[in-house]
Amino acid sequence: MLAWMWGDPPTEAELAESLGAPDVWWTSNAVLANPASGTDLILAVLDHVSRHGEWWRDRNLILYSLRHSSADARVADLVDGLARHLRDLDLRELRHLRTRLERRSTLL
Repeated sequence: MLAWMWGDPPTEAELAESLGAPDVWWTSNAVLANPASGTDLILAVLDHVSRHGEWWRDRNLILYSLRHSSADARVADLVDGLARHLRDLDLRELRHLRTRLERRSTLL
């Protein structure tokens, strides 16, 4: 977990294997804390949450996904589909991500 948080993020295969482990929240959290994690890893964590979510616990993973520097429109769209499970804080962060993405696209 610490290697995935502070070192190289896992490969997609490594992450897929860990998503079946009992400590899935901790490994997912480590992936989302690592600024080098790419969008595909974020989407894999969110996909797992959407299928197996324990919403009280996993909403923080959703929040961390939205705040990640690699989050893009695909992340926003996936989270938007989970809106009924989210807190006001998460919904605000989703709007904030969409605003960031819109600003980024106008600067390019």
